[in-house]
Amino acid sequence: TVGSITGVAATFTGNLNVGGVLTYEDVKNVDSVGVITARAGIKVPDNQRINVGDGNDLYLKHDGTNSELHNNAGNLTIDSGINLNITNVHGEDMAKFIANGEVQLYHDNAKKFETTTTGATIYQKLQLSGAHPRIDLVDSDANPNWSIINNQGILGFYDDTNGAYRLNVTTSGATVIGDITISDKII
Repeated sequence: TVGSITGVAATFTGNLNVGGVLTYEDVKNVDSVGVITARAGIKVPDNQRINVGDGNDLYLKHDGTNSELHNNAGNLTIDSGINLNITNVHGEDMAKFIANGEVQLYHDNAKKFETTTTGATIYQKLQLSGAHPRIDLVDSDANPNWSIINNQGILGFYDDTNGAYRLNVTTSGATVIGDITISDKII
């Protein structure tokens, strides 16, 4: 039949094949039992969300400029199968998470930080900020045994077990507090 069919309700017990465009306006809900296959993709207009979960626990949204993935409940787990690479629109690396391997962080497509089997590697420099920045060297007891502290322009090596500075370094030289023990050689 050529033309249009107008009706209030219809029930089909078999397959319904539509050869052209199926248009339905002012429909509030489409209830499907089973799988929906969208062969040409799914298009959602700007400022509308794709909601997942009974209470819209997870949603994906784009406002015309920015995109948002929002999780309201529990943990958000990203399972990439092998590796997870985060890049920007220009294809520059931002972060890489390698399965059974390292995590790499980038700045302007240059690797700056990488975890290793023995710890981590920082490329170029590490900058600590604050009133008295310090690096704590922690032993297996989870307490710092030594600290490297920038104390008002003086680089100090602090012995946390004795509560005292052992070596202070300034632009004019170094001061050793206490005894110096040399077990091999200084080069």
